[in-house]
Amino acid sequence: MNREAVIQRLAANTKLVGDCWIWTGPTRRGWARISVDNRTRFAHRLSYEIHVGPVPESLCVAHRCGTRLCVNPEHLEPAPRGTPWVVRFWSKVNKTETCWLWTGAEGVRGYGNLYVNGKFRAAHRLAYELLVGPIPEQLHLDHLCRIRMCVNPDHLEPVTPHENVMRGMSPAAIAVRENKCQRGHEFTPENTIRVGTQGRRRRQCRTCENARQRKQYAASRQGVAVKGGAR
Repeated sequence: MNREAVIQRLAANTKLVGDCWIWTGPTRRGWARISVDNRTRFAHRLSYEIHVGPVPESLCVAHRCGTRLCVNPEHLEPAPRGTPWVVRFWSKVNKTETCWLWTGAEGVRGYGNLYVNGKFRAAHRLAYELLVGPIPEQLHLDHLCRIRMCVNPDHLEPVTPHENVMRGMSPAAIAVRENKCQRGHEFTPENTIRVGTQGRRRRQCRTCENARQRKQYAASRQGVAVKGGAR
């Protein structure tokens, strides 16, 4: 096996996605495969052997990032075959004096995740279920520490989806907590309009609505269509 030739073939069949080297070549059952010396090999195992060193036959090569098609040797580590997911889970947790920081794969929304029983699971939910118990249906886990990669169950609290959103840092959530509209006008009784049907009524800022109507009226006088509210 020509080491430099294998490295070139691995590089030619990968693309960089974040920190992962994602395999774009042949696959089988979701695993990257490559043919070397008339033998089909797992591409991630071969990548580890080429860049790091030999792997004992009794061990598999596990993905620390949780992405099967990744062949980045920095994301790979030898592990006993059939390692229980609980063992893999705790190997990716860095316990500080406050937060327990997840060091494994990160999902698109900034939460840690782990591949368990054929699908990705949120790491903080797994931690809560392991150490506290089942999460009530229809409830979310709110990070009291505001650190999304934290899996310390003491920092997690089951809440309704609405409460979880209202505790967040979005402009709408901040406005609700401060009793102001998104443009900073206070919702006093005089400045509040109730709109919508009886079952889905919401409050609207009178100052913003008046400004929108004035802008719409001025534009109509000039024959210009106006979309959206006042700015």
